[in-house]
Amino acid sequence: MDFRQLRYFEKVAGLKSFSKAAIHLRIAQPALSRQVRLLEEELRVKLFVRAGRGIVPTEAGTKLAAHASFLLRTLEQVREEITAEADLVVGQVALGSLPSLAEILIANLVAKFSDAYPGARLTVRESFSSFVFQWLLEGKIDCAILYPTEHYAGIVEIPLLEEEIYFIGSTKLMKPFSTIKLEDIADKPLIMPSTENGVRQHVDRMLGQKGMKSKIIVEVDALDVIKKLVRDGRGSTLLPYSAFHGSFESNDTFAARVTNPKLTRKLVVAHLADRPMSRACAELCRLIEAEVRQLVKRGQWAGTIPAPAET
Repeated sequence: MDFRQLRYFEKVAGLKSFSKAAIHLRIAQPALSRQVRLLEEELRVKLFVRAGRGIVPTEAGTKLAAHASFLLRTLEQVREEITAEADLVVGQVALGSLPSLAEILIANLVAKFSDAYPGARLTVRESFSSFVFQWLLEGKIDCAILYPTEHYAGIVEIPLLEEEIYFIGSTKLMKPFSTIKLEDIADKPLIMPSTENGVRQHVDRMLGQKGMKSKIIVEVDALDVIKKLVRDGRGSTLLPYSAFHGSFESNDTFAARVTNPKLTRKLVVAHLADRPMSRACAELCRLIEAEVRQLVKRGQWAGTIPAPAET
């Protein structure tokens, strides 16, 4: 087994097609098929099976794909860092993030990182916290902004921020108010993400403790769609205030603090404990912390910065 075979295998697994992978890798399809076949012979397992017009990895193939992705990314980082000048931040770094952070944090973060480190290449992947966490474990990303992982042993977490979760209502449905008790939310028609979403899980858990359930009328796993539906008066929602960053410039919506109890979410920046951080990844994490602090300091992000841990 060599890195070339792993690179070929990973591309086939990702595209689920030998012909598409051959075009992307710029090699003949018979040569690509032969390398994958040699890999299967060495491992003594079948890595792909036919499925309709394409192929899908077997259970063994799925496991190998996760390891291959991690190994190839590590190899690329080692190559770029060793061949680069010592005083430069170079190489590829992948960040996982949450959809609610796109406007308030990620757009400016990407611009500042690219300006500060033109020799580095930043990739941002966005999804629910549970999926971002899985990407981190599989080595598909180098670091992540997500919810705390309940002290998972293999993850290093740096606390970033604690912010309130607000009731977001439409002025087309109700007269604006400034606060609402958690128990009163149960009667409000809500437009919420699915149960994979961290905020949704937290809201359901808190209502469950009171023996109540939320009244979900629509489940939407797209933040922009939720915003549009709320502005159009189709229902209300519960989201961190940052998720509606810039949406309160009109009179279509309002935000009310949830009380009894207050709803909050915590964010951390995380990386794998047993994987050496590249310099590009370390600088990105440092920039994330600095940018969050500045946003809170300027009053652009209503949240609380946790106190540094005692040593």
